[in-house]
Amino acid sequence: DGAKNISIPEQNRYILRKAPKSSFKPNRYLDIEQIELLKSYADQGSAKTIQEQTALDIWFLMYYLAGCYPTDLVKMFRKSNYHRNKKYIDYQRHKTINTRSTPEIVPIHLNDHAINLINRYKSLDKKSDLLFYFWENSNVRTQDAEGVRLGDRTTRNLKQAARDLGFANLTSKMARHSNFNRLQKEKIDIEQIRIIAGHSDTGTTRIYLDSLKMVDLTDAYAKL
Repeated sequence: DGAKNISIPEQNRYILRKAPKSSFKPNRYLDIEQIELLKSYADQGSAKTIQEQTALDIWFLMYYLAGCYPTDLVKMFRKSNYHRNKKYIDYQRHKTINTRSTPEIVPIHLNDHAINLINRYKSLDKKSDLLFYFWENSNVRTQDAEGVRLGDRTTRNLKQAARDLGFANLTSKMARHSNFNRLQKEKIDIEQIRIIAGHSDTGTTRIYLDSLKMVDLTDAYAKL
């Protein structure tokens, strides 16, 4: 009879796409209760070293700042984007700018903890518009490499906190996943999450969110 054209509803097309290279695994995010435990751990000075305390601060910076990547902290946030008095910051995801999709600037409202962290690590170099002083280097390649190293160092120095709190896992990437999970729990519209995540379409966002739901399902079965 010959092949027939099959029309697939737009909302279901993402199911047929190739899975992301880094597939989700259990314990890829912290729930709200775990985040509060981690915040108390950091606030009470439980960190054993300065490196561990810095790693905790960076984790929360990424969590509050739209679940951004370490590279975003290194090169995307500018002093001109930070509106301290109005308690918000403009965010534009680094990876999105390097794709064909149009980057969208997202205003991120900040709580007091986020503002304190920003002010703690804010650059004092008047010649640079970079918000954070970590790696003020005009060489883009160097900034990208430093972003990767920042993520690796953060994950390495979070291991002690994970052990102390009894977490199965704690990595820099979990800040991003935890942010998306929180938005999903708050029933934020998927289009809004897509914009914050910097995805080019909601199909990619659905893969993220459905993967987080699978983590919940895995945990539920583990408790049976």
